[in-house]
Amino acid sequence: MRPLSASLIIAAVLGLAACETTPATSTTTSPVAVETADYSQLMDDLRILSADDMQGRDTGTEGGAKARTYIVNRLEAMGIAPSSMGRLQPWEAQGRSHDGPKTFNGTNILGVIPGTRVSDKYIVITAHYDHVGVHDGQVYNGADDNASGVATMLELAKRLKANPPEHNVLIVALDGEERGLLGAKEFVEAPPVPLSSMAMN
Repeated sequence: MRPLSASLIIAAVLGLAACETTPATSTTTSPVAVETADYSQLMDDLRILSADDMQGRDTGTEGGAKARTYIVNRLEAMGIAPSSMGRLQPWEAQGRSHDGPKTFNGTNILGVIPGTRVSDKYIVITAHYDHVGVHDGQVYNGADDNASGVATMLELAKRLKANPPEHNVLIVALDGEERGLLGAKEFVEAPPVPLSSMAMN
């Protein structure tokens, strides 16, 4: 199976974000228009996050912290507000390592784009920014797992900030996916908004 292109993923999410929550008055619908984009920033994000100096972005490492700083700076430069619980969601959890079980200290990154009409429902867009780090001197760069996902998430954030949907949008960069979905579990256990208010992820 071929991976979806960034433009197709963006078109799909923007189409979902544009969905009406009230009954339609007409049986005809217009296709969602997606502007022709300059993907240079998306490709820059991908290259930067998967570069050797990010050291594979393992949870709790210097490379992971460097990736986190980069993502936070990108969100702030776009004017994406922090969540009600702040920009960062630090956590500690037992996870998997090459040497067996280990306690990891990770941090999820949170941002919110307010919707134009529905104030109590959220579309959640997630991507994990961690990867497996360095082993035997080899950097595991993780371009497809998952720097490309984070780059796409940032592109979606930019577009949705410029053209907000009716629903609120939560942007969540998760840590600790490679160590047992640790950041995702923390996000669900201690969400910034009630899980019942999340319409989709």
